[in-house]
Amino acid sequence: MVDLFTHKDCLILNNSNPPEATISAKNKYSVIAFPHESIEETIKLLQKLDSTHPHAQKLVSSSKLTVEDLTKIYSSEAEHIQICDLNSKNILDQITQALEQYQKYAPITSSENNAEGTTIAKSPSQKRTVTIKNQVEALHKALLAVHSSQSVAEVETLLHSALSKSLDLSWVRVFLHASEHLDEQLERIQGQALFKSTLMLGSRNLGRIVFARAHTKAFSKSEEEALNLITESVALA
Repeated sequence: MVDLFTHKDCLILNNSNPPEATISAKNKYSVIAFPHESIEETIKLLQKLDSTHPHAQKLVSSSKLTVEDLTKIYSSEAEHIQICDLNSKNILDQITQALEQYQKYAPITSSENNAEGTTIAKSPSQKRTVTIKNQVEALHKALLAVHSSQSVAEVETLLHSALSKSLDLSWVRVFLHASEHLDEQLERIQGQALFKSTLMLGSRNLGRIVFARAHTKAFSKSEEEALNLITESVALA
């Protein structure tokens, strides 16, 4: 059996080398997830999916990707890639968020219907209020996730789950005792907006957290402040 789970919008594969027929139908799925087994197979599959499902969210499952692997994955020219963990208890939440992100690439309208079916346009101030509310809720979820995590891998998974929708994150990685070459390695990742925050406990440098977007739109000052607050919580956890 090749696929672990299928839905009219979602396909989860149990390996990164499925039969051609499984993924050949164009634009059949909105989300396709698969486990990372080797960097060569992962990139090969991503390139195939980018040709048959160019707008689908591609979820690569792994809790042990190196910076070099991430560099190669995000330099593969495939689009809409996210890093996830298919073994996480929150995988359904991650898939749901990926489906919601897929909808961003559908025609977008800035209106909604009232009870009578009349279209009511949202004002810019209403949109800002909704955005701020969503960001506050995401920050709250992220802080709860940090304090409920039992491992670094779980911190990464839960933070991504909590923040991916509001901040449009594609992956989160914690680098404990980061080497002096980390910044140089991260610079090789193209087409990504990265925010790097230092894990400090008193005067001790514990490492770095890297938050990434699958596009080049920079993080705003308020977003950076929120991510620095989360980083402080991770250092204390």
